[in-house]
Amino acid sequence: MVNIHISSNATNQFKSKKAITNFKTFLKKNMDTWLIISSKYINYDYNFKFKEEYDNIYVDVEKKEYVSNNQSELTPIIIQDPLQIHEQAQNSNVDSQIKIKGKLKNMKLIRTGNSHK
Repeated sequence: MVNIHISSNATNQFKSKKAITNFKTFLKKNMDTWLIISSKYINYDYNFKFKEEYDNIYVDVEKKEYVSNNQSELTPIIIQDPLQIHEQAQNSNVDSQIKIKGKLKNMKLIRTGNSHK
């Protein structure tokens, strides 16, 4: 049995109360802190910080670090979430699926004799 302790600073940064319960259930099922996508549970500018001791997991939140460019602009250090990569792949697949459906429709019209040349 895993005990999850969330600091008061961390509870303020969660998106909602439901996000806290979802986070706890995910941790209890998987027990692997590397599988958690922070943008799913907490605000955009924060990351989780975990401390594990025996059966206890202590959760805290820290602000994301930013690196400044020569142009004195701040850019976040962000690793793209796997969910976003999956969504982008699906969008590109949708375009190819539309093309394939159009070609199949044209072939069916030709085969049934309903098309005009």
